[in-house]
Amino acid sequence: FPSHDIPAPDPIETFVEREAEFPGGSGALAKFINDSIVFPQEVINKKVKGRVTLRFVVEQDGSITNVSVTNPIKSCDACSTEAINVVTRMPNWKPGSIKGKEVRTWVMLPIRFE
Repeated sequence: FPSHDIPAPDPIETFVEREAEFPGGSGALAKFINDSIVFPQEVINKKVKGRVTLRFVVEQDGSITNVSVTNPIKSCDACSTEAINVVTRMPNWKPGSIKGKEVRTWVMLPIRFE
Protein backbone atom coordinates (compact mmCIF):
# COMPACT_ATOMS: atom_id res chain seq x y z
CA PHE A 1 0.00 0.00 0.00
CA PRO A 2 1.31 3.47 -0.77
CA SER A 3 1.89 5.52 2.34
CA HIS A 4 -0.22 8.65 2.54
CA ASP A 5 1.48 11.06 4.87
CA ILE A 6 -1.41 12.93 6.40
CA PRO A 7 0.05 15.73 8.46
CA ALA A 8 -0.92 15.58 12.11
CA PRO A 9 -3.09 18.50 13.18
CA ASP A 10 -1.30 21.23 15.07
CA PRO A 11 -1.34 20.74 18.83
CA ILE A 12 -4.12 22.34 20.84
CA GLU A 13 -2.62 25.07 22.99
CA THR A 14 -3.66 25.74 26.56
CA PHE A 15 -1.55 28.85 27.16
CA VAL A 16 -1.53 31.47 24.42
CA GLU A 17 -0.41 35.08 24.15
CA ARG A 18 -3.78 36.22 22.81
CA GLU A 19 -6.82 34.28 23.94
CA ALA A 20 -9.45 33.15 21.46
CA GLU A 21 -12.30 35.63 21.54
CA PHE A 22 -15.96 35.63 20.64
CA PRO A 23 -16.61 38.29 17.94
CA GLY A 24 -17.36 41.50 19.82
CA GLY A 25 -15.89 40.28 23.11
CA SER A 26 -17.35 38.97 26.35
CA GLY A 27 -20.39 41.27 26.34
CA ALA A 28 -21.36 40.03 22.87
CA LEU A 29 -20.80 36.45 24.03
CA ALA A 30 -23.12 36.90 27.03
CA LYS A 31 -25.77 38.45 24.75
CA PHE A 32 -25.43 35.59 22.24
CA ILE A 33 -25.90 33.00 24.99
CA ASN A 34 -28.90 34.84 26.49
CA ASP A 35 -30.52 35.25 23.07
CA SER A 36 -29.79 31.67 21.94
CA ILE A 37 -30.48 29.53 24.97
CA VAL A 38 -33.75 27.63 24.98
CA PHE A 39 -34.60 26.55 28.50
CA PRO A 40 -35.60 22.88 28.42
CA GLN A 41 -39.06 22.21 29.89
CA GLU A 42 -37.33 20.02 32.47
CA VAL A 43 -35.43 23.09 33.75
CA ILE A 44 -38.63 25.12 34.01
CA ASN A 45 -40.59 22.30 35.67
CA LYS A 46 -37.92 21.39 38.22
CA LYS A 47 -36.79 25.00 38.70
CA VAL A 48 -33.24 23.81 38.04
CA LYS A 49 -30.46 26.27 38.79
CA GLY A 50 -26.80 25.83 38.13
CA ARG A 51 -23.99 26.06 35.68
CA VAL A 52 -22.85 23.75 32.88
CA THR A 53 -19.16 24.16 32.01
CA LEU A 54 -18.14 23.31 28.46
CA ARG A 55 -14.73 22.82 26.93
CA PHE A 56 -14.09 23.25 23.23
CA VAL A 57 -11.39 24.03 20.71
CA VAL A 58 -11.28 27.24 18.71
CA GLU A 59 -9.48 26.23 15.53
CA GLN A 60 -7.04 28.39 13.57
CA ASP A 61 -9.90 29.48 11.29
CA GLY A 62 -12.09 30.38 14.30
CA SER A 63 -14.42 27.41 13.96
CA ILE A 64 -15.45 25.45 17.06
CA THR A 65 -14.71 21.73 17.45
CA ASN A 66 -14.34 19.09 20.18
CA VAL A 67 -17.25 20.42 22.28
CA SER A 68 -17.71 18.52 25.54
CA VAL A 69 -19.27 19.06 28.96
CA THR A 70 -16.68 19.12 31.75
CA ASN A 71 -19.01 20.04 34.59
CA PRO A 72 -22.71 19.16 34.14
CA ILE A 73 -25.64 19.98 36.38
CA LYS A 74 -26.13 16.55 37.97
CA SER A 75 -29.93 16.51 37.84
CA CYS A 76 -30.30 17.98 34.35
CA ASP A 77 -29.06 16.16 31.24
CA ALA A 78 -31.21 18.50 29.13
CA CYS A 79 -29.10 21.41 30.42
CA SER A 80 -25.91 19.81 29.07
CA THR A 81 -27.59 19.12 25.73
CA GLU A 82 -28.83 22.70 25.41
CA ALA A 83 -25.44 24.16 26.43
CA ILE A 84 -23.77 22.11 23.67
CA ASN A 85 -26.45 23.29 21.19
CA VAL A 86 -25.75 26.94 22.07
CA VAL A 87 -21.98 26.52 21.52
CA THR A 88 -22.43 24.70 18.21
CA ARG A 89 -24.63 27.57 16.94
CA MET A 90 -21.96 30.20 17.68
CA PRO A 91 -20.34 32.14 14.87
CA ASN A 92 -16.62 31.65 14.34
CA TRP A 93 -14.41 33.11 17.05
CA LYS A 94 -11.25 35.16 16.64
CA PRO A 95 -8.59 32.46 17.11
CA GLY A 96 -5.95 32.60 19.81
CA SER A 97 -2.37 33.29 18.83
CA ILE A 98 1.23 32.80 19.87
CA LYS A 99 3.88 35.14 18.44
CA GLY A 100 1.33 36.47 15.96
CA LYS A 101 0.55 32.98 14.58
CA GLU A 102 -3.01 31.73 14.93
CA VAL A 103 -3.17 28.48 16.91
CA ARG A 104 -5.74 25.92 18.00
CA THR A 105 -6.70 26.66 21.59
CA TRP A 106 -8.87 25.23 24.36
CA VAL A 107 -11.67 27.40 25.74
CA MET A 108 -13.67 26.75 28.92
CA LEU A 109 -17.12 28.34 28.99
CA PRO A 110 -19.66 28.25 31.83
CA ILE A 111 -23.33 28.61 30.86
CA ARG A 112 -25.70 29.44 33.70
CA PHE A 113 -29.23 28.05 33.95
CA GLU A 114 -31.60 29.82 36.34
